[in-house]
Amino acid sequence: FDLLSAVAEAPNAKSVHAARWYSHVKSFSEEERANALKAVVVVAAKAEEEDDDDFDCFGDEDEDDIERENEIQRIADEAKAAKLAKGKILIEKSIVIIDVKPWDSETDMAALEEKIRGIEME
Repeated sequence: FDLLSAVAEAPNAKSVHAARWYSHVKSFSEEERANALKAVVVVAAKAEEEDDDDFDCFGDEDEDDIERENEIQRIADEAKAAKLAKGKILIEKSIVIIDVKPWDSETDMAALEEKIRGIEME
C-alpha cells in the first residue's frame, strides 16, 4: 500500500496490468488497508518465531545426526567383519573359450569334438 501513495495518478491504458492493480488496490477503504498492513506484520512476526528443526539446509550436525551416522558405521563394520570371517569364496570359471567352425558341410562334427576334447593344457 505504500506504493499506492507513491503513484500520483492511475496508469494509462497501455499498462494493462498496472492499471488493473491500481484499480484493485484503490478499491480498498482506508480501514481495510490498515488491517491488511497489520495482518502482514503479524504473519511476518509468526514466521520469525517459528524454528524449523526438521530441515537444515546447510547441513549442520546435531547429536541425532552424529548418533545415526555412528549407528550406520557400526552396522557397516559388522557386515564387513562377517564377510571377512567367511573367507574368500573362490568361484571357478573357465577362461578358455574355443570357437570351432566346420570347414564345410561334410565335416564330421562328432570326430571333430573327440579331437577337441582330447586337447589337454600343460
